Amino acid sequence: MGTTKRQILLLAFVLVVVSCPVSGQTEGDVRLKDGPNAYEGRPEIFHDSVWLSLCSTFSNYYVPGTICKQLGYQSQAAVSYVSNSYGKAPGEIFGQYISCTSYSTNVSQCSMTDRQDNCDPRYTLGVSCNTSEYTPTYMFMR
Repeated sequence: MGTTKRQILLLAFVLVVVSCPVSGQTEGDVRLKDGPNAYEGRPEIFHDSVWLSLCSTFSNYYVPGTICKQLGYQSQAAVSYVSNSYGKAPGEIFGQYISCTSYSTNVSQCSMTDRQDNCDPRYTLGVSCNTSEYTPTYMFMR
C-alpha cells in the first residue's frame, strides 16, 4: 500500500474517531458533584448533552431517594439539603419540576413538568446518600 493511501486511511480513521461521541453519558444519568465524598454532593442530571444542577424548590420529597437508588445507594438513607450546601450551580439549572414516587428507581421514571420561572442559585439541591445509618428522607437547611 502506498504512502498516500496509508495517509488517507489514517485521516479517515482519525475523523471517524474524533466525530464519534464517547462520553458514555445518556439522557437522564445523574451524578453528585462537589461533595466531601462519593455519596453526597450537588446532584446533576444529564439532559440534552449537558450536566444540569437541580433546584431544591423544583423537586418533590422522593427525588433524593430516587437519585440515591439510581446511583446504587439505599434510598432510606437519603437526606436532602435545600440551601446549596455543596456550592452554587456552576452552569444552568434543570428547568423542570421533578416529581418521583417511592417506587421510582431512576429519574427517567419521574414526571417532569416545565417551569416558567427560574431557580435562584441559592436553592441548588444537595443530596446525601448516607449509607452508614438509616435516616429517613427529609429536607432541611444546612
